[in-house]
Amino acid sequence: MYFFGLFDAIGGPALVIGGGIALLFVLGVAFISETVVLLLLRWGSVLRCARDAVLVNLASGIAGIVLAVLFWNFLIDQDAFWPIAVGSWALSVAIEGAVLMWLGDRPGWRAWVAALVMNIVSYAILAGTGAALGSL
Repeated sequence: MYFFGLFDAIGGPALVIGGGIALLFVLGVAFISETVVLLLLRWGSVLRCARDAVLVNLASGIAGIVLAVLFWNFLIDQDAFWPIAVGSWALSVAIEGAVLMWLGDRPGWRAWVAALVMNIVSYAILAGTGAALGSL
């Protein structure tokens, strides 16, 4: 009984801190992996690749937050994991491809290839990390 009362008092801050740490981890993985992918695709200089990775992740992150707020009840449904995962990946590719087209002086197909490869790599790393942490 006393334990649950204590959790009520610290539960909110613990979730905020834990969520903040998780968010920073996800953003870090996305930024680093997508910068490396852009470099390997010869998108531009290191600074340009880093700038573009930040901007595309900012755009898709804002869209993700807005959609999470709008569709929160659907997101907490445990049976909807795969539709949400595939939908968020497709939305990330669409937003990041559009932003790369807007930012770049490259042909449109290069922006879409970059967005596709960037998101395959970052989602694979995050899925592998999640699977590894889930098996602990």
